[in-house]
Amino acid sequence: MSYLKYPVAEDRPVRIGLIGAGWIGNFHAESVAFRIPNARLEAIADPAFPAVEALAGRLGVARISADPADVINDPDIDAVLIAAPARFHSGSDRGRGAGRKACILREARRAHGGRT
Repeated sequence: MSYLKYPVAEDRPVRIGLIGAGWIGNFHAESVAFRIPNARLEAIADPAFPAVEALAGRLGVARISADPADVINDPDIDAVLIAAPARFHSGSDRGRGAGRKACILREARRAHGGRT
C-alpha cells in the first residue's frame, strides 16, 4: 500500500535540509536519517552551532551551518524541515517563495509546562 498520492518517479532520494538542532530537530533528523525510506538528510542549520556539529557528527551529515538561509537557498536540497521554536519561524519559511517546499514543525511545550 502506498501513501503517496503521486508516487515519486525519480530513482533518487529526496534530499532534506533541517533547520533546528534542538530536541525536536534531533527527533526529526533521526526520523529522516533512519525511518523514512528514500529520504536523505543532507544539511543542518541552527544558530547554536555546537548543537549542529554534534547532531551532524552523529548522523554523518556533511553540510552544516549556523545560518538557516544556507539550507533554504541550497539548490541541492529538495525540501526543508523547519524544526525550531515558533518564535524563530518568521523568515525561516522564505524559501517557499523560490519554489521550494517547506514543512514547519511546531515545537510542542516541554513536559514541565514551560514555553519554548
